[in-house]
Amino acid sequence: MYKKVLTIDDAVVFLNDLGYPVTKSTLYENTMKKTIPFQRFGKRKLVFSPDDLSNWAEAQLTKITNVDVTLK
Repeated sequence: MYKKVLTIDDAVVFLNDLGYPVTKSTLYENTMKKTIPFQRFGKRKLVFSPDDLSNWAEAQLTKITNVDVTLK
């Protein structure tokens, strides 16, 4: 069971536990680009919603279709 609000360190663990390998620097980069859902607590503290993070991670997946798996 996860908290309602995750710190950046919690968010890294949460996403990695779900099978989405990310680093703390990747999350910081995405917050700077505003490509990941987050909020600020006070002026500096970044917080994340587990549901928003899970949805964001799933949206990052690329579906590959029609793959030719010919072995030589």
